[in-house]
Amino acid sequence: MHPKSKTVLFVCSVTLHPVAGGGSARIWALVDYLRDKGSEVHLVCNNHSEEANEVIRGKVDRLWITNQDAVPDIPLPGSSGNHPVLHSVRDRLVGLARRAGRKAPQALHQKVAGLPWVNQKVHLPTILYARKVIHYLMPDAVIAEFIYAARCLETLPGNILGIIDTHDVQHLRQERASAAGVTFDGALYSREQEIEELRQADVLVAIEGGEKAILEAMCPDRHVILAEHGFESGEYLQAPDDSRTVLLVGNLYKPNQEGLALFLKNAWPVLLAGRPNARLVVCGKVCEAFKGMEFPGVSFQGVVPDLKPWYRDAAVVINPTPFGTGLKIKSVEALLFGKALVATEIGVQGLFPTSADAAASPCVVSAIEDMAAPLLRLLDHPEERKELERRAFSFAAARFSPDAVYGELLSVLENASAHKCV
Repeated sequence: MHPKSKTVLFVCSVTLHPVAGGGSARIWALVDYLRDKGSEVHLVCNNHSEEANEVIRGKVDRLWITNQDAVPDIPLPGSSGNHPVLHSVRDRLVGLARRAGRKAPQALHQKVAGLPWVNQKVHLPTILYARKVIHYLMPDAVIAEFIYAARCLETLPGNILGIIDTHDVQHLRQERASAAGVTFDGALYSREQEIEELRQADVLVAIEGGEKAILEAMCPDRHVILAEHGFESGEYLQAPDDSRTVLLVGNLYKPNQEGLALFLKNAWPVLLAGRPNARLVVCGKVCEAFKGMEFPGVSFQGVVPDLKPWYRDAAVVINPTPFGTGLKIKSVEALLFGKALVATEIGVQGLFPTSADAAASPCVVSAIEDMAAPLLRLLDHPEERKELERRAFSFAAARFSPDAVYGELLSVLENASAHKCV
């Protein structure tokens, strides 16, 4: 371990434990990397279960649970909404509105946090609490995870570097879903709203090369860097030769739900007709979308404490997502474990940024309705599958090593003053 150098505060309002999706997996990979490189890492997050809180506490230098850990009362500049009585009134009104099945008045949110609009993914208590922690701790940098946490940077003292780890470009979610004929459920931003939130930061972190270019066009006066998903490879989880297991791992997210539904409708019956002993194992919160449903040869496991045994047992991993944004972290992790991967073009989006990368691709890319054929081939020919596994492991170990992925971000943190917006 290096001596502590920079103090970095992460602000996050998503579930961090158990790890149920690519977002939380990415956050922990970045936290681990920065701590390994000598940064003192603090984290502001929502209250989890008692057990989960202890796990999270063990992964950082200091955990700050929203409104649980006391922070000295420090007046914040330009914010009239930090009075505890106002917080209490706001919280009660919001609770009453929710119980009545209505949204809390937008003016209430504006008064408390200065937000120009209401978005259900923005957790206002965390934003307000994080502002207090920032002014008390005075870290070298604050990393807001997802755009939902951007407003914690609004009152940032001038010498602290503000960073947004975007994870994806939010306003593209509905656009790409519509192109696939799907209505995207959930909180959405317009392009203009997203730009306003992004401009709270000095530095924007893109997770995928194409989105880096989009963010640069959206915010030309901000420094945009690329940091994909870094992971210490080292476990080549080769399946038994006689494995007939196909694995899908996914969070409860519209593209995952749609992709799995289309696979079960169009590809799985064809595969099962050819290989009746094949089985499909589904892990992750995506299982909740199929609760009560039964499909021949399909096992819904839900969130599991450790994915490695499931990866090891799987002959092939699939990612049939038909649309989406950002980097598909579950595809990256499958390759890092040395698994044969069959995916849609969207499922490998951003994995092969150069023509040389694409030519050396260890993945089988297929339309969802055509996936049965390559899956049958890989199930029946273990030697071909092993060659694909070896290529996947070698490719991912070099392409997604933590130093290769996070090196530019580390450089930015070490030279924070050079990246502050004037």
